[in-house]
Amino acid sequence: MTQVDFYVLSAASIEARLGFAARLGEKILNGRHQLVIATPNADLGQQLSEQLWHLRPDAFIAHSLVDETSQQNDPVLVCQTTPPAHCHDVLINLTDTLLEHCFSRFNRVVEIVVQEPSILAQTREAYQFYKARSYPIRTHRLDV
Repeated sequence: MTQVDFYVLSAASIEARLGFAARLGEKILNGRHQLVIATPNADLGQQLSEQLWHLRPDAFIAHSLVDETSQQNDPVLVCQTTPPAHCHDVLINLTDTLLEHCFSRFNRVVEIVVQEPSILAQTREAYQFYKARSYPIRTHRLDV
């Protein structure tokens, strides 16, 4: 069954959400997992791509920007909305919707919460959805 993790940040900005996604992505990648990061649109995907390339002065996360028909097997894929069908390990969902049609094929799903009203509303709905279906949920509260 898919493990669901909510990372609740004290920050309110989209930039904080993207920065945390990049740092968490590095940790996931260091754990030898394949990672898909779903974004709601090309602009946010490009912003995240920049975060991944410039994570730290001495490090970057090599990744590919893909669509749902791509068959790339890079360890980190950034996609718009729907993750590629061949991916099953870890999904970070930065979209503005619950990915009901595909989240359950992943071993782990990560939802990153920031104190922005529309994101709070969306992630509350996601939490209720996962809880109602008895998915295991972990909540991590961070002062970021």
